[in-house]
Amino acid sequence: ELVISNIYDMLNILGSMSKGIYRLSGTSSNVNEILTQFRTDAWSTQLTQGKYTEHDVATALKRFFRDLPEPLMLRDEQEYFHQVSLVKDRQERIRMYKAAFDQFPKIHYNTIRKLLGHLQFIVSQSDKNQMTVDNIASLWGVTLMNTEARSGESFNHKDHILVADLINLYTEIFPENPKEIEQEKVMLQVLKKYSTQPHGNLNNVKASGEFRVWIYLHNKKGETYNIAIGPQKTAYEICSELSVKIKLPVHELVLEELVLNDNLIRPIHYTEKVLDIVLKWGYWDDADRKDNCLILSPLEKYNVYMVDNIKPIEGELRFADSKTRNFRAFMFAVSHGNLSCYKDKMCKQLYTSWKIEDIVWYIGNEPKRSPPSKHTLTFITRDGRVSRSKSSHWFGNVLAFGDEAFKVLWAGIMWKTAHPREFLPPGQHINIMNT
Repeated sequence: ELVISNIYDMLNILGSMSKGIYRLSGTSSNVNEILTQFRTDAWSTQLTQGKYTEHDVATALKRFFRDLPEPLMLRDEQEYFHQVSLVKDRQERIRMYKAAFDQFPKIHYNTIRKLLGHLQFIVSQSDKNQMTVDNIASLWGVTLMNTEARSGESFNHKDHILVADLINLYTEIFPENPKEIEQEKVMLQVLKKYSTQPHGNLNNVKASGEFRVWIYLHNKKGETYNIAIGPQKTAYEICSELSVKIKLPVHELVLEELVLNDNLIRPIHYTEKVLDIVLKWGYWDDADRKDNCLILSPLEKYNVYMVDNIKPIEGELRFADSKTRNFRAFMFAVSHGNLSCYKDKMCKQLYTSWKIEDIVWYIGNEPKRSPPSKHTLTFITRDGRVSRSKSSHWFGNVLAFGDEAFKVLWAGIMWKTAHPREFLPPGQHINIMNT
């Protein structure tokens, strides 16, 4: 269950649009690295930072389940499930499946429910990924049932029939989870919305797994260009593609994320995956994401934020988290890759701390928060999960600084800390043999 939860979002978002997901194999070294992480400390496994492709993760997931000592579909129950899959009456099959799954140990039940829900979602996007229910069932039958421990084509065929039936009947076998249904709906809405703005051409979505987003030049009043992006396309590649349009070389450009009704903006590091950024907006409330966009700008506007060295810094800042509107004075420090908040002026009593690589910071703040200074930074966790509730009413955490120079210094150090070795985009290499 834990492993599924860790990779569920990545594969649903990126895998659903990738042609041949689960059919195409990942890179062997990456797959082995992911499996080692799973088996060592699944809680801390990070798969959304762009290091691995969706095919790496999908292959690792299949192998993880294939290598379990006890198959996810319990051996003692497999023959019964095969018999149920042959029952002609649909409602009777559903009843029998439900009764059988109810007897599973809790962890098996929860894991297989989540996995089948994921596979059902992948199949629902078969027009993009070209993986039908039969394609998926033929690949996952051997994994769920551990068919490799047996022999004969009859076993493979029976497993295929069973897994296809479970995927097709998923929503009727397992009780509805409103939260998961809403999350799936949001993901589809975001895919549709940001592949069609601002002109609304639904044909922009391609069966190849790519879809298109609109990029503004300079600001939201500037020219727009419709750019095809896939799961691996970086901000640097978009800058390179549009450098001719904006008449600047790629190393002098930056892609920006403008969000929260134009109140927050951030420079996107050139190595970030653009699709990952856009789809994370799907976790936000509709009012917060409705006007979000991407802007291509000259990098020189961020020159003041660029620092040469990473150095520890500390000082008293005004701070408000997502649970409160009121700002309180705390001592903050940036050191050893962490942004730390302290209760005392000597920075001895730690209040809370964040790894800088795990947060995303924006310039600005939500206006209704009325900070004590206009010099603010807002930060959220890198997984992008921002949802308002009665206990967490505000957008992100806000730091208020005494003046602009102090804010710029802190932001620059955090930016450099997050990307110490590849801070600025490289120049574009030209192959003189082809010129």
